[in-house]
Amino acid sequence: MTSARLIRTAAAVTAGVLMTGFLGGCSMLQDKGSTTTCQQFAGMSDHTGLGISASDNQTDVIDSMLSAHDKSIDAMNEGLAYTRIIAYCNIYEGQSGSNQDKTVDNIPGLD
Repeated sequence: MTSARLIRTAAAVTAGVLMTGFLGGCSMLQDKGSTTTCQQFAGMSDHTGLGISASDNQTDVIDSMLSAHDKSIDAMNEGLAYTRIIAYCNIYEGQSGSNQDKTVDNIPGLD
């Protein structure tokens, strides 16, 4: 693993830890977010990762999660959720390095 990749991974994990608990009740979702795995979310774009905008499909999953919990669907909440998913799934260059078979709504600290 290159040092740049290690730095990005560490940044993703750190960002995820800092955002613990911003979405409530995610484990109770009954929508796209509840069935989308880390591997599927990462595969929705070849370039998923920190510093990369979410694809339309990824944004749909995030918006479904936010909507299910009466959270406002705005750039701030979308960005926080996206970064949190990247950290939990350890996503870099469209690949999930951790929790591949876990759903993106199963992120510790979000319930």
